[in-house]
Amino acid sequence: MRPALRSPRFWFGIVLSVAALAWAVRGVAWADLLAELSTADYRWLVPTAALVFAGQVARAARWRVLFGRAPRPSLRDAFAILSIGYLVSAVFPLRLGDPVRAWLADSHTPARGAEAFGTVMVERAIDLLTVMALLAVVVPGPAARLLDAQLGPGLWSEPGRLAVLAVAAVGAVYVGFFAMSRAGGRAGRAAAALLEAIGVPARFARRIGAAVAGFAAGVGALAHPRAALSAAAWSLVVWVLGGLEYWVCLWAFHLDLSFAAAVFVLCGTAIFAILPSSPGYVGLFHTAVIVTLGMHAGVPKDAALSYAIVLHGVIMVVLIGLGLVGLRMMALAPREIEARLGGAVAEA
Repeated sequence: MRPALRSPRFWFGIVLSVAALAWAVRGVAWADLLAELSTADYRWLVPTAALVFAGQVARAARWRVLFGRAPRPSLRDAFAILSIGYLVSAVFPLRLGDPVRAWLADSHTPARGAEAFGTVMVERAIDLLTVMALLAVVVPGPAARLLDAQLGPGLWSEPGRLAVLAVAAVGAVYVGFFAMSRAGGRAGRAAAALLEAIGVPARFARRIGAAVAGFAAGVGALAHPRAALSAAAWSLVVWVLGGLEYWVCLWAFHLDLSFAAAVFVLCGTAIFAILPSSPGYVGLFHTAVIVTLGMHAGVPKDAALSYAIVLHGVIMVVLIGLGLVGLRMMALAPREIEARLGGAVAEA
């Protein structure tokens, strides 16, 4: 993975993670942190880990739906490939799990690589839309206060209006997905031509155009009402399981908070995960948990950090374990993945 050391994105992610981790531990009383960790009821980590596993199965089922009528992997292969992708993102830099998923789908299943990568991009877009909707509908109060503080007074300042605005925005984006799916490859060619017309170098314009075309192929399934509803339903399952995962782990630390509070923390970590980071999201995950728990429920920093450390540890252990299982399911050796990653880093 030496090429990663030459990537500015890699070093920016490392610096950001170190800065976030430094902020997370700044001012924490270590005696209080150790007391929180020593008094936790770790029996609750068993159902937490089970929910992480269930969420991974639900993600695999949703991913299959996004292939629509195109050739797609079986549920078994989708689960194995998804788990390998999460393993790669947890262990290696530059979040290479997504292109690895597309490569594995292309080389080990009936699916085609371009469509597989398009579905991965669509999956990320759907998750972002879901975060917006959850923040506005499940926890409208904190979301409205945050937007009012950042953007000033507006329609988003009142929780009820914010919920309606979020639902309308999500609906509008789905309409855009539908239009893009109808455009198909024309969307990619149009994007490349437009970028070249405004002076973007042809090489970069073509790469962006190819990405747009892949995204258009990925949203193709959403042009069919049944597939779109199925994808939405599985997304709801994924995020409800994620909320339960965060909620159950709160009980281990005797934090008597609502399910809505757990969802707020989940959304916060999802938003922070967009930023460049070190492998495993170290630092940014912990900062997101501290900020959201403090904002929503006034949880002290030492209690929030202890919860973040344990929750992050459970998630990483389960995802890495499932990734190793996925390698066995696909009869792959780790060196095969590492060899492929060398080329992916060079392209990143």
